[in-house]
Amino acid sequence: MSEPKWIPIEQQEPPKNDWYLVYFPKNIKFGHPDYGHMFVCYWNLDRFEGGALDYQEGRFDYTHWMPLPEPPKGA
Repeated sequence: MSEPKWIPIEQQEPPKNDWYLVYFPKNIKFGHPDYGHMFVCYWNLDRFEGGALDYQEGRFDYTHWMPLPEPPKGA
């Protein structure tokens, strides 16, 4: 099985409405200035919602996304 890879949102949007891991780059004004953040967010066929976007709407710009990995077997 192949590892999920980060996909730039400007190159490709997610193919279906579902949950994805989304990357938000470092942001001096609204986040930690030394590293970015990753949140699980829902793609509604237009934009991501949930995660950081629930409480920071319009302040963070996501740059990359990837499919979530498969859950552990037997979970």
